[in-house]
Amino acid sequence: MQIITTPTETSMLQCKERILDALSDENYRYDRYQVPFCLAVFSSENSSHFDHIKDFLRPTDILIDLNDDYVCVILASTEIGDAVKMAENFIREHDTMDGHSRIYVGVAGIKDIEYNSDIVSRAFYALQKAKESNISTVEDDNVFKKRV
Repeated sequence: MQIITTPTETSMLQCKERILDALSDENYRYDRYQVPFCLAVFSSENSSHFDHIKDFLRPTDILIDLNDDYVCVILASTEIGDAVKMAENFIREHDTMDGHSRIYVGVAGIKDIEYNSDIVSRAFYALQKAKESNISTVEDDNVFKKRV
């Protein structure tokens, strides 16, 4: 597992640039071999929750520690449903240990022919939707939902 850290005074624009740099290898694998990946953005008012996120990741995943409030994970070779399950498991584990602080997660998966900035924007959009619920929850960007 690769861990990327950013200085605490980093702006959100600089954080986005860090994420885009980390996405370049995954984007290449997707373009060349159609290997899917997802981006999950975690937020919590208690940053100590993020100390245990490594326990939920595989050696191929990339952890990007943005600041005290946000952590991103690039889930290599992962479909959106599996990324949501991982995030839900992380929340469930921490809700049993500490039911007082909330964890919000936004998840986005790669789509055909898109720029990396799109997946980053969609992940943060999903995170914002999760925060609106005011309970520990995972939201995806609904791109892969079937329309009826």
